[in-house]
Amino acid sequence: MICEKISDLLKLPLLIYPIKRDMDGKIVYAREKVGDKTAAKSFLTQKIAEFEMRERCGNPYIRDLTFTQLVYWYLDQPGTKRKCSYNKDVQRSRNLKRYFGNFIASKMRSSDIERYQQVRLQENNYKGTLNKPATINRELALMKRIFNLAIRDELVSRNPCKGVPSLSEQNKRDMV
Repeated sequence: MICEKISDLLKLPLLIYPIKRDMDGKIVYAREKVGDKTAAKSFLTQKIAEFEMRERCGNPYIRDLTFTQLVYWYLDQPGTKRKCSYNKDVQRSRNLKRYFGNFIASKMRSSDIERYQQVRLQENNYKGTLNKPATINRELALMKRIFNLAIRDELVSRNPCKGVPSLSEQNKRDMV
């Protein structure tokens, strides 16, 4: 039974279709296995039409990555791994992934981030006290960095953090 399914997968047509142009202007192709021949033909014509439309309109190729996938991509970057604050980035990204995990990164809005700020202000931290604005500002700084690098590598087209004001920080210690 399993062997039959594997052999069926091997018989699937492998389609190669254009997705974008690289920095040198060469066309970058993607590969995907598609069901039967009729489904493959319709899939291929759709992908070619999308590519030609992007070429005419000048729209970049954007993949539908979730925010969690974007965070893992960022944490896997060589420059990120060399940072002294890499462990802090991992720690801060946990809260971001918990809230934004399944959001499609290219469809996130500034209002989602402002809502995140308000939710995080109401949550308790590991000490049992409310989160400070400085903590949330550092998390948003990480999020801005993730989106800026993703824009540079053409994974997303815009940064939803742009225009979101930082929370005002009271830099006094509570000596209780």
